[in-house]
Amino acid sequence: MQLATLLKNMFLGDDHPGRATNFARVKQRLEGSFFTLNLEDTDNHLLQYLLWPMNTFHLIARILDTYDVYQKIVSIENETDYLKQLKTGNHARNWAEGLLNAQVHYEIKVSSRFHGLLYDLFSQSKAKMQVEELLKDPEYLKLLFELYVVSDECAYRIQNQIYRTSNPLVNRYTDTLVARKEGSIISSLSQSHKSNGLIQFKSHTPQAGISLSSLSHDLAYIKPGVDVAALVGQSTQSSDDIQYHVLILPWPLEVKDEFFQSDNRPTLQMDEEFGFFTYENHQDITCQMIMYAIESCGEQFPDLVVIPECAVNSNKKIALLHKLRDCFLRRRTKTPVIIFGVFGKGDSNGSYGENSLELLYMNRFVKRYVGENQAKHHRWALDKSQLNTYGLAHVLSTSKVKWWENCSTGDRKLISYRDDHIHLCPLICEDLARQDPIAPVVRALGPNLVVALLLDGPQMKSRWPGRYSSVLVDEPGCSVLSISPYGMTQRSTNGGEHPPSSIVALWSDTYRSKELPLDEGKVGIFLKLEFKKQKQWSADGRRENKNRLFYVNHWCIGDEEKLNYISLGKVKYQENTY
Repeated sequence: MQLATLLKNMFLGDDHPGRATNFARVKQRLEGSFFTLNLEDTDNHLLQYLLWPMNTFHLIARILDTYDVYQKIVSIENETDYLKQLKTGNHARNWAEGLLNAQVHYEIKVSSRFHGLLYDLFSQSKAKMQVEELLKDPEYLKLLFELYVVSDECAYRIQNQIYRTSNPLVNRYTDTLVARKEGSIISSLSQSHKSNGLIQFKSHTPQAGISLSSLSHDLAYIKPGVDVAALVGQSTQSSDDIQYHVLILPWPLEVKDEFFQSDNRPTLQMDEEFGFFTYENHQDITCQMIMYAIESCGEQFPDLVVIPECAVNSNKKIALLHKLRDCFLRRRTKTPVIIFGVFGKGDSNGSYGENSLELLYMNRFVKRYVGENQAKHHRWALDKSQLNTYGLAHVLSTSKVKWWENCSTGDRKLISYRDDHIHLCPLICEDLARQDPIAPVVRALGPNLVVALLLDGPQMKSRWPGRYSSVLVDEPGCSVLSISPYGMTQRSTNGGEHPPSSIVALWSDTYRSKELPLDEGKVGIFLKLEFKKQKQWSADGRRENKNRLFYVNHWCIGDEEKLNYISLGKVKYQENTY
């Protein structure tokens, strides 16, 4: 493909009128240390896009990935020593200052050396060449990688201003990125259409292997197929706080037989040896119950509250959000991020039920407590062994090969939540174990924390959540928390062959895997974590300090009897009194 065609398709679309070579060109400038570019000059049409670092990073990532040349950058077979020749600090600093110091939305001050780099890569003579031919030149590949690293570093320097700035030039770009709705999410930091993939901030760089992700520290290129809902929240912590607190609520505390039922409504026609089942938690999880648990933590306020898979009825989640929002407003206190699983029945027309999660957070854009939903991507399949394990053989026949969960598997989407301290991604059960389509996205984003909501047995190190968590801990360096309802761990006895377990959660980081049991008569676990700076290197040897999250301590909170009274309405919850 001609470079000009690639540039036009990336930023304007392949159906945009006009010749690609008229758009894709950078004109040579006169010598001088710095000069000001008018971005509304028609001669600078391509530069309007290239001077937003996430656009440039996206373009080069697409080239390196599509033409499979990124491994050459660290290959000893190359005659060019990329590491020694990369001098990107001045470029990144000057580029960031040009964006942040702009007084108007249409002008930017750039250095002649940086403009020269853009000219060497995208001059009219280069734009008319085939990309494959350009990449055969080691010098061209070196310059392309130099701009890739510069755009990654520039994005890091301006990242905080993207979300809270009155800068006219930065706003020129960010106004096209933010979806102005109640959720106010950023689907991609690049202006290119999502058919070309997405660009998001990431938090960890893989420390093993050679991949495109291992060559950048701060931006992630995500291939087409999975949407990323990038949420920007307001942190509950002070700027110098290194601790992070998680409240684990493994509810419901009892899972009864009638929570599981066979379902013959799905329209998917399968062999008679397969069936569908539904799961419904018959115990309402209310605002009063959650607030009681938070108050039970005492002076240690949680930054994150986590409730397992299929905990809240989809018909009641909006009301729960509104009640929690009102309660936090009345208390004039910090608002934690809350993640809970959602279930819903299918309708009488044969539609599938719902299995999703809801993430509640204080949105930095609209300054309101809002929710974002993420659907499960893989159905749970109950076989004979699992039916016996959970004591369900008398509810769902063991004559079936498998009972499939009756939940919809719709659009592929992953939440990426960030605030000033944490970067986390939540998953639902099977999504932790299956590689496609979510695992590559999680690895590309490299969050500090992955939270897996499960409807599963005890969270022992030796079981499947522990094995799959260790993969993400190893690469790209995430910490992982998996949680299951206490009611399910109590059912997991393998037909009575072993006693019920109270291990409702498993914490995994690079130092340890820690099983977290719920003490008898308690309602939740308070998990104390700590951020520590660690050095990480890109595959070509560039170092950056990263925040990693580690276990410190945990203890159980609350009183089950009081919680039961609150859930039954026998005792009305009042703030700070029970």
